Amino acid sequence: MCAVAVRAGHEDAVARRVMRAAEGAATCAYALRRAAFKREGGVWRQVNEVLFPGYVLVETADPDLLEKNLQVLARSVQLVRGAGEAVATLEPQEAALIRQLGGPAHAVEASVGCIVDGRLRVSAGPLKGLEQLVRKVDRHRRAAYLNPAAFGVLTGTGACAAGENSPACPVPPRPSIAAQRRARSSTALSAQKPVRPRMPRVALEVVSKT
Repeated sequence: MCAVAVRAGHEDAVARRVMRAAEGAATCAYALRRAAFKREGGVWRQVNEVLFPGYVLVETADPDLLEKNLQVLARSVQLVRGAGEAVATLEPQEAALIRQLGGPAHAVEASVGCIVDGRLRVSAGPLKGLEQLVRKVDRHRRAAYLNPAAFGVLTGTGACAAGENSPACPVPPRPSIAAQRRARSSTALSAQKPVRPRMPRVALEVVSKT
């Protein structure tokens, strides 16, 4: 999986352009979306938003061929690179986590959980079994803020932080060589550098334990 930096707000349009230009070097391209709760006029409603504004994710088995084929889009997209790498793909555990959270629809649905003895327990939704990812819970906003280190280049970090026992991160978390290179490469992106959230936010409704 590769990440393509684009102008925030143009993710879906660029994803379609990427698939046309990839010419078989990509199986799919998409902007990972999330459910979010917003209050308008005193009423809470669920909306659908891009989780990582300014990024399109591309599934590919040949990053080099993908880069070559996307040269026709060089003015509007940029493969996110790491210093010394031809193309910086997401770490396998990072890509697995994104696939697990987004599912076939590439959208992180709302989760439901409760707080027991000061610890979060998720009973339904994509965060079930991934409680280790949650850094902060905002009950009022019905939101969970996730550890940015689990998403590599998408948050300017690296190394899976889902936890040693998480199916999305089967190996103990540790700084990867690629992640260290990313940290040293502050000029990896051009002036199109996308907005990076401090901590990715997804929908979580905390209910009372019954």
